[in-house]
Amino acid sequence: MTKLILGKEIAEQEIYPQLETKFGVKKPVLVIFYNPKDKLGTKYIEIKQKAAQRCRIAVRFEPYQSFKKDLKKIHQLNRDSKIAAILLQLPLPKKYTPELIYAVNPKKDVDGLFSKFYVPPVVRAVERALKEIPYWQEKSTLVVGQGEFVGKKIFSFLKRTMPKIQAVDSDKAFKALAPKFEIVISCVGKPNLINEKYFQGIAAIDVGTMVTSNGKIVGDVDPKLNSKLQFLAPVPGGVGPMTVAYLMDNVWKAVRLNE
Repeated sequence: MTKLILGKEIAEQEIYPQLETKFGVKKPVLVIFYNPKDKLGTKYIEIKQKAAQRCRIAVRFEPYQSFKKDLKKIHQLNRDSKIAAILLQLPLPKKYTPELIYAVNPKKDVDGLFSKFYVPPVVRAVERALKEIPYWQEKSTLVVGQGEFVGKKIFSFLKRTMPKIQAVDSDKAFKALAPKFEIVISCVGKPNLINEKYFQGIAAIDVGTMVTSNGKIVGDVDPKLNSKLQFLAPVPGGVGPMTVAYLMDNVWKAVRLNE
């Protein structure tokens, strides 16, 4: 029987209780830039807003306008001592460049997109999911997808403690290598990419997400594979809720860093 790694349960039982011990008297302010036209991003910021409310964090929303206007706004927020944290909901609009991400004050970059002050919440969530798998650090593990701010971050962090970890960033490489691995961590956003034809390992950590035409959020793992796995962090409900909880933890860390 497949053991589902349910991030909501872990967050409720473990992460939020620990986080509550860090609450201060004043509410920190988190500013979230977002694209109103991005359905998935809009869903995520709604979830983050609810989590922020329970964690005594005030949220301000800034819809993307133009590169120059948003760059100017970020510089203003960097200097504003009342703002503890700044988050750029990805993906950025196509006309933008990563320059906007690098403009954020490293002490306020709570998503850890480039800052050395924070471990990215998604990385912390993936590592926590892996801990549900016995002897996880000894397993052969494949990270699929090497996007700059998710796949690469996960691989770079985990390779410090997982000697048998590798990464791929193409369908051809994935199909050739996947059958050799025990664990797959998929960060692509391509439904049914991880299927029984190419992967026969014991565990899948699904990080890839997309919204279907009917508004349903799906991941990279083919549902037909689910029952054949020993461990599965599904989409939705797996890594996501932990990522949000760890983001709130980083916001409270930002309060201390910016004092």
